Amino acid sequence: MLADFIGVDHNGQGFRPVTIGYNVESKEEVLEIYDQLKDKVIILKEPTEPLFGGLFFYFTDIEGT
Repeated sequence: MLADFIGVDHNGQGFRPVTIGYNVESKEEVLEIYDQLKDKVIILKEPTEPLFGGLFFYFTDIEGT
C-alpha cells in the first residue's frame, strides 16, 4: 500500500492514494528541489534511496486539497 511505503497512516485525515512524480537527471537535483521545498511544504518522507535505485521524497499537497 502506498501509505505504508511513504510511512503515513492510510486512515489519516487527508490521505490521497495518488502521487505525481517529477523526474530529474541526478540525485543532486532531487536534493536541490528538496531544499527549495522543505520550508514551504509538509515533508512526509525525507529523501530516501530505495533498493531499486534513485532518490525520492514525498510532501503534501501545497494547497491542502
